[in-house]
Amino acid sequence: MVNKGIVTAGHPKTAGAAADILSAGGNAFDAAIAALYAVCVTEPALASLGGGGFLMASPEGRAPVLFDFFVQTPRQHRESSEISTETFICDFGDTQQEFIIGAGTSAVPGYVKGIFEVARRHATMPMRELIEPACQIIREGVEINQMQAHVLRILTPIYLSESARGIFESKHSPGQTLQLGETANFPHYCDLLESLSIEGDELFYRGEVARSIHQISERGGQISYDDLTAYQVELRQPLTVSYNNFRLLLNPPPSSGGILIGLAMSRLQNLNLARHRFGSTEHLRALAKTLEHCGRLENNSAADTDNGFDARLLETYQANRKRHLPSPNGTTHISIIDRHRNAVSVSVSNGEGCGTMIPGTSVMLNNMMGEHDVNPYGLTGWPRQQRLSSMMAPSVAFGQDGSQIVLGTGGSNRIPAVVQQVLINLIDFGMSVRQAVEAPRLHFHHEAAYAENLFGNPELEQILRMSGEPTLFASSDIFFGGAHTARQCGDQVEGFGDTRRGGVWIEVT
Repeated sequence: MVNKGIVTAGHPKTAGAAADILSAGGNAFDAAIAALYAVCVTEPALASLGGGGFLMASPEGRAPVLFDFFVQTPRQHRESSEISTETFICDFGDTQQEFIIGAGTSAVPGYVKGIFEVARRHATMPMRELIEPACQIIREGVEINQMQAHVLRILTPIYLSESARGIFESKHSPGQTLQLGETANFPHYCDLLESLSIEGDELFYRGEVARSIHQISERGGQISYDDLTAYQVELRQPLTVSYNNFRLLLNPPPSSGGILIGLAMSRLQNLNLARHRFGSTEHLRALAKTLEHCGRLENNSAADTDNGFDARLLETYQANRKRHLPSPNGTTHISIIDRHRNAVSVSVSNGEGCGTMIPGTSVMLNNMMGEHDVNPYGLTGWPRQQRLSSMMAPSVAFGQDGSQIVLGTGGSNRIPAVVQQVLINLIDFGMSVRQAVEAPRLHFHHEAAYAENLFGNPELEQILRMSGEPTLFASSDIFFGGAHTARQCGDQVEGFGDTRRGGVWIEVT
């Protein structure tokens, strides 16, 4: 038995909700459920009961399993004239991106169904107790921190939509989203949670909430009542990959993030990074070339035939790529280990949110079908009743010494690269969790190479240029994800919340 539990997350009150449940005697799954309710109000631009996600469950003494409660496409297409959408340009400062929002961009949500499936299989506390931390947060009001203010500002057209502005419009600066230090209020959310604790997930998928979502389809949405009643959580066997003396449990198909991590680690396994110094030219060249190969696979462009990837994993990735649509941005992550060695790694997303709230719930629906890169078939041509693929990669790694690492990250297409690098830092370079998470990172995407210029290597730009057009960041940046990570070794636990995305960690005795 471990002496302490550990929680890492992207907001102090998200982590606090989980820690409260661990302190009250709950296990890691109870704590994760409490955090999943809380994160929808502490990080509302990243998580919502109207979205979905993945939970990697590693119960002590039992086989691990991946809970896939991600969104899926509806069962029927609607005519384009019947679909409500709008386009806006999102300004990230250095770059801009076009998003499509509106009720017509929402896929069928799985978030609530996922929570209840995890509870049925692993929870030890009643749901009425697991909703309490989120309800307490709501009663106190949620103070907007710098991270959330920044994300809301970027996504202003979504969060100042007609149905959302009552929650997200600044009280002091009308026409702007909530500012740093202001308090967000979610007037109906606690009532919804209390109803869920009594009626169960039937409320959301067959009851009053399901009927409200169906009514949205009559005003330009695409989710029908039948879509909701038919939705099921998928229990998947984790993708297992060996790396040095560790066994990695990764998110399996139809998602692609876990396979990309496995491919990268299969190549790096043969390069023996441990013999090099972190930040050395040898380390950076090996890492940059590996990320370049993975980036070319992700971009569907030609990669070198002699790329060092495991042939079985490569075949799996290519077959999966042909069958499934990738998913969008807007992700947050939670990692938990309890004192009994149960481990949970969970990543959730609402895309950017579609701007449409489910009436009487304070819950915004996702916009997962509203990005060109995500849905190349357009808003009326997608494959029916199919899970969207995802880059989300909640992961667990087991060492031969009995240790375990629990991690994941937000960051869209950067997710696989971030997880890879944190694992390498822990396994090959022997770093502490804090050092591994804080260490600078690389990324390759669309013929461009990115790096936090903190490696102390004057050859960094030249190394990047061999893989793509380089962009150097002068400091750690939100662009490179938020790898909230926990580790247990013997009877000791260690964690760190990635400060790039407001991360925190809490030890629980």
